[in-house]
Amino acid sequence: MIIGGKHYSWQDIMVPVEHTAPAKRPLRNRSEKENFVWVSYDSSRARLPVAIAPSAKELARIMGVSRATVESDWSHFRHGDRPSAKYAKVYIGEEE
Repeated sequence: MIIGGKHYSWQDIMVPVEHTAPAKRPLRNRSEKENFVWVSYDSSRARLPVAIAPSAKELARIMGVSRATVESDWSHFRHGDRPSAKYAKVYIGEEE
C-alpha cells in the first residue's frame, strides 16, 4: 500500500487495539475510548479506509501528519464546514 508516496505493508498500518496512549484527561465514561477508532480514508470516490488506529495521535503518526490535522479535519466535517472528511472518529460499539 502506498500512503503519501511511501510503501507500507499491512503490518505497518494496522495498530493493535491494546496499543493506546494514556489519557491526558479523565474520560466521562471509562469505556468511551474503547468504543471508538480513528480511520483515514483515501481520496477516491469510493472513500476506502486506508488506516485504522485507536487514537488520533496514532493515526497521525501512521499517516505522517500532526494530531491536530486529524482532529481538525474531523471537527470541520462534524460541524458542517466540509462535505467529507479524510479522517474520522468511528463508533465501533460496546462489547457485550
